[in-house]
Amino acid sequence: MRLENLRLRNNYTKNLKILKKKEELAEGLYLIDYEQLKIENQTLNEKIEQRNENLHNLKDKNTTKVQQLTHTKEKLVYMQDKIEKLKDKKNAFKGELVTLATNLANEIKQKNINRALKIKEKQRTFILNNHALKSDFDQKKLYIKELESEQETLVEEQEEMQRVIGQYNLVKKTGMAQGTNQMFQPSSGKAGHNQ
Repeated sequence: MRLENLRLRNNYTKNLKILKKKEELAEGLYLIDYEQLKIENQTLNEKIEQRNENLHNLKDKNTTKVQQLTHTKEKLVYMQDKIEKLKDKKNAFKGELVTLATNLANEIKQKNINRALKIKEKQRTFILNNHALKSDFDQKKLYIKELESEQETLVEEQEEMQRVIGQYNLVKKTGMAQGTNQMFQPSSGKAGHNQ
């Protein structure tokens, strides 16, 4: 405890000496120096205040810019989502358009087929409803059948004639006897029949 007391006394005396030196120094300062320091202090305080104000303004601007940036980012995300949805809609519409175009083409094709069938049916019913045309049509059909039958007969006769001519040429080439040549020559009765 005594040591503590001594230490405190030494600190006390040391502090008194420092205080006396400061008082002597303060007495040595002139009033002008004091005023000068006071003005400089006030100027520095104003500068500090101005800097603090500038710093506060910059913080406010920074906060505003951050808010604007955040808002812009949110808007960008929203617009990207909207664009994706519109792209999906567009693709769906394209698919629907292709389907509708295909259906339309098929319907036009079917309409043309139906129109052709209707025209044919109209022609057929016109012939059926008109007795003169129907009888003429039936006669033409019979005539065509007769011509086809006659054509078949003529074709068969032509084939028979070509066969006979072929045999004749074969016999002629081989140089058979004169009697056989006479055998193939048509007589007046047979010639009229073959023609």
